[in-house]
Amino acid sequence: MYEDDALPFDSRFCSGPFQRNLLSTTPADALVLLLGGHDFVLDKKANSISSPFIRMAQSYGTYGYAVKRSNMLALASPFEEQAGGGCIEENRKCSPDVSWYHLSRVMEKYIYAINPLLVDHEKGTYSNTWGKLRSSTRTGESWMGQRNVFDMINPHLNLSIK
Repeated sequence: MYEDDALPFDSRFCSGPFQRNLLSTTPADALVLLLGGHDFVLDKKANSISSPFIRMAQSYGTYGYAVKRSNMLALASPFEEQAGGGCIEENRKCSPDVSWYHLSRVMEKYIYAINPLLVDHEKGTYSNTWGKLRSSTRTGESWMGQRNVFDMINPHLNLSIK
C-alpha cells in the first residue's frame, strides 16, 4: 500500500514474483513491513546491519507499507476507530504509524522497515496529504531520495503522541 503520491525506487518492486518473495522472507513476527518512511527509531534489542529487515521501536512518516494477509483484519481495527471519529471527537492527531506500535505490543509482533527502502516521493510533485508541492532537499525534506534506513534515524522516542 502506498500513500497517494509515493513511487517505487525500482520498477522490479511492481512485479508479483518480487512482492511474493519479499513477503515470504519478511520475519514471521512482523505486523507491518515499512517500504518507505523517514523518521525511524531503531529497536536496539534486535537489529543486524546485515539483515534487510530492520526492527523499529517507533516510526513516523510512513508512505508505503506491506502487510501479510494474516495481519490485515487486525490492522483494520485502528483504521476503523480513527475513521469512525475517535480522533475528530477527541480533537487529537491520529496516525497509523502510532496505532501500529500499540497494536504490535498487544499482538506480540513487530514493525520492520526494509533496507534499502523501496518507495519514495518524487520531488516537486503535489502532495494530496499536505495540500502543497513537495519541496526539494534544500528546503527541508532531506529524506527524499534516501534509501538507507540507517541514514534516517531519529534517536529519540516520542512517547507523548497518542
